[in-house]
Amino acid sequence: MNIRDVLEFGGLKDAQIVAGFDGISNEVSSISVLEVADTRIKSWVLEQQLYITSFYAILQNTKMQKIVIQALHEKKSAGLVICHIDLFMKTIHPEIIDLCNRLNFPLIVANSGVSYVEIINPILLKLSDDLGNEYYNIFDMQNKFIQNIATKKDVNAIFKTMSDEYNKEIFFLDVNNNILYP
Repeated sequence: MNIRDVLEFGGLKDAQIVAGFDGISNEVSSISVLEVADTRIKSWVLEQQLYITSFYAILQNTKMQKIVIQALHEKKSAGLVICHIDLFMKTIHPEIIDLCNRLNFPLIVANSGVSYVEIINPILLKLSDDLGNEYYNIFDMQNKFIQNIATKKDVNAIFKTMSDEYNKEIFFLDVNNNILYP
């Protein structure tokens, strides 16, 4: 699946590609939310991953937005979807548009009425159809993990519940690959 494909269904069918048009054939192998704005993101962002953000942490910080986009491009991420632009950013700075165009890095603006989940789930389901049960199992685990976060307060209890659910010892790592559990 590529950027062109993800713009044809689900939560991105009303989205607009505003820059980086030449990257529309970039392959998408996964999708994730990116709300961390840190110069170290290059150490954990993934190749061919489509990222979704509101840029809430760096709304008017054009310099940091450029750093994030440059890092995503260098790591060969598929593209970036900006959500809820009407609520938070209001406009995209022309320097960001220019950077994405120079890098051929797709910058997509989602319809503000569409939630992250409405964007992510159809893409994950399509990817799971293409990749089979192994991907669906990861998707299922992610949903259960999110549900546990929403209903439990103790992080260790969440990790233990997930390990028990799958009857396997699951290691949970932070962004620096430090073991959080067990």
